[in-house]
Amino acid sequence: MSRRSTREACDEVQQVLDTHKIDVKVLPIEFDNKKLHLDCVFNTIDEDLGFKKIAIQSF
Repeated sequence: MSRRSTREACDEVQQVLDTHKIDVKVLPIEFDNKKLHLDCVFNTIDEDLGFKKIAIQSF
């Protein structure tokens, strides 16, 4: 989640899915607030699989 989303919004989406008996789990993802869009930090691999990009620091 970033500046443009909230935990409450995620909960609301989950409630709508549950109400319509859509078996999908909403998983809030924390990410860098400098990114405006989720696709800048998250890639979809398959319909039920994705990964979050992370920064790796060199030591």
